[in-house]
Amino acid sequence: MAPEQLQGAAAGPAADVYSLGVVFHQMLAGAPPFGGQTLMEVLSQQLVAVPPRLPSACSALQPLCDAMLAKEPRQRPANADAVLARIAALQDDFLPSPAGPSGKRWSL
Repeated sequence: MAPEQLQGAAAGPAADVYSLGVVFHQMLAGAPPFGGQTLMEVLSQQLVAVPPRLPSACSALQPLCDAMLAKEPRQRPANADAVLARIAALQDDFLPSPAGPSGKRWSL
């Protein structure tokens, strides 16, 4: 649940981006970004904790992950299309060559 939802605000695209950021972090790091022994600890971490660092192999994705997990909705990418655009901008950092196995350029 996005921080603004925990504070009683309605969910919007920014809350979806936050939730995607949680999944994104877990996929890259192997663990959720915020934890605790109780539900209240986890929820409070979502309100105040800085997102943890990703493994060094994923460091190029840290700025995107941090943006998606920003506490303030206006600091997150506006929607899923904005997230995809940022991933596409990083594409060259992760592809070994300009073409995929089929000989065609990979795209999102």
